[in-house]
Amino acid sequence: MPRVAVCPQCKVKLKASDAAAGKRVKCPNCAAVLTIPAFPKSGGGEESIVQRAPPDRLNPSGAAAIERGESPQRQAASLSSSGSEGTPRNPLAKNPRYREQLLAALQERIEPVRRSLFYRLATLLVAVVMILLPVIYLLLIVGVGYAVYYHFINHSGMVAWRVGLYAWIVVVTAYIAPLIIGVVAVLFMIKPIFARPAHPPRTRNLTRQAEPLLFEFVGALCESIGSPRPSRIDVDVCVNASARFPRGILSMPGSELVLTIGTPLVAGLTLRQLTGVLAHEFGHFSQGIGMRLSYLIRSISGWFARVVYERDNWDVWLVETTSELDFRYGWVLAAAQLFVALSRGVLWCLMMIGAAVSGVLLRQMEYDADRYVARTVGGETFAAISKRLRDLVCAEYVLEGRLEQLSRQGVLADNYARLLMLTLDDIPDDVRELFSSSLDGKASIFDSHPTGAARIANIQKEHTPGVFQIDGRAQDLFVDFESISRGTTWDFYCGAIGRRIKPTDLVSVDTILASQTTPEDSKEELPTIPFDD
Repeated sequence: MPRVAVCPQCKVKLKASDAAAGKRVKCPNCAAVLTIPAFPKSGGGEESIVQRAPPDRLNPSGAAAIERGESPQRQAASLSSSGSEGTPRNPLAKNPRYREQLLAALQERIEPVRRSLFYRLATLLVAVVMILLPVIYLLLIVGVGYAVYYHFINHSGMVAWRVGLYAWIVVVTAYIAPLIIGVVAVLFMIKPIFARPAHPPRTRNLTRQAEPLLFEFVGALCESIGSPRPSRIDVDVCVNASARFPRGILSMPGSELVLTIGTPLVAGLTLRQLTGVLAHEFGHFSQGIGMRLSYLIRSISGWFARVVYERDNWDVWLVETTSELDFRYGWVLAAAQLFVALSRGVLWCLMMIGAAVSGVLLRQMEYDADRYVARTVGGETFAAISKRLRDLVCAEYVLEGRLEQLSRQGVLADNYARLLMLTLDDIPDDVRELFSSSLDGKASIFDSHPTGAARIANIQKEHTPGVFQIDGRAQDLFVDFESISRGTTWDFYCGAIGRRIKPTDLVSVDTILASQTTPEDSKEELPTIPFDD
């Protein structure tokens, strides 16, 4: 007689006979790999199916820490790294002694990186040149617009020529075509000026009440470096950290900053390494007027890159309309399309001039910010950060393809950072070689960042172990990093898919891993049992 069991993952009722006890099955609803427990001989009540995948398959240190009899602090650290749904909050983030230890390690003031008067004047000169480049483009638009106006006013008599019908049609076309071409070209040249940047990845705001240790630690680091403190700390799923003005150029006169930290950095870096990454960002903002000028330079460079390479609905309309019209009528739009391409070519030339002019200065600013890293956590840690960041970027590249495969199956994993960590050990050699060659090659005059090898060589000038010597997990700065990571993953899907995704639509990483076939599972087809709706 069949018994009734309940899957604890999706709460679906399953029927199984006594003969199925101890067998591995897949839940028909959520595909989790389960083991049917032995039912009592008497009674046919509901029993809970126990999930097969043990915690130590995903994180061997989690369950083993308790078995080894480690301290409660170590047990909590090991368990929190497993990322399971029942993970307790990080006790270290609320530990007063741990807080005092971290803040005490940042009490020493870091020696600022000195810059010469020539360096400051060069920064100002580059900023002036970068401002002139958009002005040149505006003058070009005015020139084309004036040419269209001149033709419209001074050549209107062409339509009154007394010639034959066919000749008159040719003359009128010769008068009207430049007007249409010119107007379309001017509109498409003006359009980039008002082009809005693409929506950045969605971020999640953290509060001082929820994450007090993180805010105190970041504040102490800013005090040590001599940088203004961020007014807000955001998190996202990017393998990156950044400090920016919240309202762009409008915020430049003040000192309001927003720090954004990618959850993969928190999951993949040690505490000392993450401190070095943050020191680099705050090192930029300790540069005062130089930092503001460099922000202006980067903003203009980014605008040029955006308007040269991005396409919008206007561009799609012009291409589709030109291709759909008969060439006898569509040649005018085809000519306009050519002029639009020429205007983009002009923008490209201005962009490359700006990149060449600003490249040397921006690369030097990166070198200066790197020296703050060395003075904070040491040169050896800087080299370790460079290697680890490269691995994380490689894993991110591989993970993008795997997430696409899962999404085609209707599966959205609930923890991006954790999946990225699981991908680290499975990066193809060709991907590693690709990123190694691109990062260690020689920088061109157009690059805004130096190569990794050049940056490590620059750090060798700094003979200091750094003021911050505490190591551990970067996650220990957060009270509830797992919840934050799942929240940013949900934000990521909402932004990428373009529609509102419910948190309940996401599938836990544990379930995804348990449903994947292992060598042991591949020897035998797992039986599937019927269930009640």
